[in-house]
Amino acid sequence: MCAAAGSLAFATVTGAASHPIPVAAPDWNECMVRFQQGEVDAIAADEVTLLGFTEQDPYARIVGGNLADEPYGLAVAPGHPDLVRFLNGVLEQMRADGRWTALAARWLGRSGPPPAQPSSRYSD
Repeated sequence: MCAAAGSLAFATVTGAASHPIPVAAPDWNECMVRFQQGEVDAIAADEVTLLGFTEQDPYARIVGGNLADEPYGLAVAPGHPDLVRFLNGVLEQMRADGRWTALAARWLGRSGPPPAQPSSRYSD
């Protein structure tokens, strides 16, 4: 199972109870190349990366459940509280008007039910 070296996915594969054979690659694209060349049987990555691979390769499929919980977040350099508040406001507005759910269904619902809207965890 290929994963990018140093990634959370690689650490998860290495410690998995099912004992898959971990294969480290410099990046996710190299994992896809190895998959397409038959050098690895699977790729461990976040769902967005895997969905991209299924768009590129008709033989790629997302199977099984999540190996780990890898939430996304936004990072803003210190000293930009106005930008943080703006981003938090946009996210709240998307939650309230249904855009978050619609976008999740459109882009993340291809491999099964779209994820539930996560709870807010904002900090200034």
